[in-house]
Amino acid sequence: MAKKTSIYLSLWTILILLLTACTGEPSPTATPDVTPTPDSSVFYQRGLDYLDQGEYELAIEEFNRAAQLDPNSADIYANRGLAHHWLDAPGEANADYSRAIELDPDFYLTYYNRGVSFDDRGDHERAVADYRRAVERNPEDVSSHNNLAWGLAFYLDTDYEEALEHALTSVELESNDYNQDTLALVYLKLERYEDALTHYNEALALNDQQAESYRGRGEANAALGNVQAAIEDYQTYLRLTPAAPDREEIEAKLDALR
Repeated sequence: MAKKTSIYLSLWTILILLLTACTGEPSPTATPDVTPTPDSSVFYQRGLDYLDQGEYELAIEEFNRAAQLDPNSADIYANRGLAHHWLDAPGEANADYSRAIELDPDFYLTYYNRGVSFDDRGDHERAVADYRRAVERNPEDVSSHNNLAWGLAFYLDTDYEEALEHALTSVELESNDYNQDTLALVYLKLERYEDALTHYNEALALNDQQAESYRGRGEANAALGNVQAAIEDYQTYLRLTPAAPDREEIEAKLDALR
């Protein structure tokens, strides 16, 4: 019996070898699928990296891929909007920010960024409305208070008391050359010229290349009767901004002071 078993095993082995030789392929075996499933986070992270490097078109391409895999991610649209902003495409940026807000209506920064895109498009009333929403959601955000104050006092040229409240809050949270300039502008609008002069001086102490501060300080000095100081400020403003859109207006002010 032992010999017979040995013969059967040998024949079975030969049969397998003959079948393998005829097909030219090894016998099939089950293998796991090793193709990785695309993950939106991979494309999203690449987009963030490109955004950080200033490669905005490449960032948008990666965010597009991420959005195809995860169309309900507010972060993807918010950051793609930022890339569009830096490519000077406020319409596309606005659309992305609006979609991000639909998906996550509580994140203050998206309202702030959409406000900037509205300002870029000249739609300052909607910008102010978005800065208000940003402040409501994050009362500690310096830039939201500053932009709200600037929008009210400069673009809309109204509600100076409300503008003053937000400008003061911004400076109290963190003083910088931008919000000191904004606070000075609000005081200028309120005809509080000494206060305006004080804060224009603060702004220029922080950044002596900020042209708008020289223009505003010129206004304050002129109102206070500081003729020579006003002339010097206007001249510095024109020197720093050779293509100033209000050059004729400032030159007329200089002629009147001389």
